[in-house]
Amino acid sequence: MLILARRTIDGLALMAAVILVAVAAYTSADALARKIAGTGLPGSVDVVGYGLGLVIALGLPYCTLNLGHVSVSVFVRKVPGKFGWLLRKFAPLASTLFFIVLTWQIGRIALKRLESGDQMWMLPVETWPIWIAVTGLLCVTAITQTTVLALPVSDQEEQQLARNEGEAV
Repeated sequence: MLILARRTIDGLALMAAVILVAVAAYTSADALARKIAGTGLPGSVDVVGYGLGLVIALGLPYCTLNLGHVSVSVFVRKVPGKFGWLLRKFAPLASTLFFIVLTWQIGRIALKRLESGDQMWMLPVETWPIWIAVTGLLCVTAITQTTVLALPVSDQEEQQLARNEGEAV
């Protein structure tokens, strides 16, 4: 089961990378069109905004599972005793609560977009499918963060150290 979850999250990260490259290519083509033809590609603001929103939502589970979030591990490791342990446990708990609340709020927005038939600013494309997708992906992130929360702190630190050693090679 864990292998399937890991592969799924890796697949989401790969999709994020593909969309990021596509957004970069679209942005480059837009800049080139503006320079050569004096007018940009239609909907470039929409494509970049919603595309990057999807990139973030697709990449969050991967970053969460690999403990790739921003942290000040040097500071946290130097805090001794029970307070240090509480601090190391509180950060994943706060992240878990944050992702649960964020998922709920984005889900509410998605339902409002569905009811209103909201469309992108420049393109005649309804936005609710993107908002629903982001809600689902944030739900995956919340579940992933809950899993990370359940790991013993020593396992989290070993996972972080192993990942850092792999990057150094």
